[in-house]
This record gives sequence, structure tokens and C-alpha cells, in this order.
Amino acid sequence: MGRGGEEGAMFQIGYMRYVRVSCFKGKVLVDIREFYADKAGDMKPGKKGIALSAKQWNQLKKIIPEVDAAVKEF
Repeated sequence: MGRGGEEGAMFQIGYMRYVRVSCFKGKVLVDIREFYADKAGDMKPGKKGIALSAKQWNQLKKIIPEVDAAVKEF
């Protein structure tokens, strides 16, 4: 592992919105974030988003059926 951060897989979930799996300081993170294009046209992570630890990610996966049911109520 690198000293700072290590890039992993990245999955698009909408326009300029991605789920990215990476490693930072030895910890696996699942980052759900909006991106933007800088002046050079390169994609950069924005401020809007959340980085979940592996433990938080696993907890989110467990409650997906409950969240899905709540969404269907609307």
C-alpha cells in the first residue's frame, strides 16, 4: 500500500457522480461523491459526498432492503 492514498475501482452512478473504492492510510474506503471538471478538463472529487469505512459500508448493505422499502412508499 502507498503512503498516502491508493486508487481502486470507480463506478459511475449518475452524471459526474461516482462510487470509488480506495485505500487511505491503510483503511479501505467506499467514497460516494460528486466530481467536477477543473480548468484543464481533468475530473476532480468535489466536496459533496461521503466516505464510508468498510464497517459502515457493510452496515449500509445490510439495511438496503429497508431503505428500498422506504423509497417504494413514496
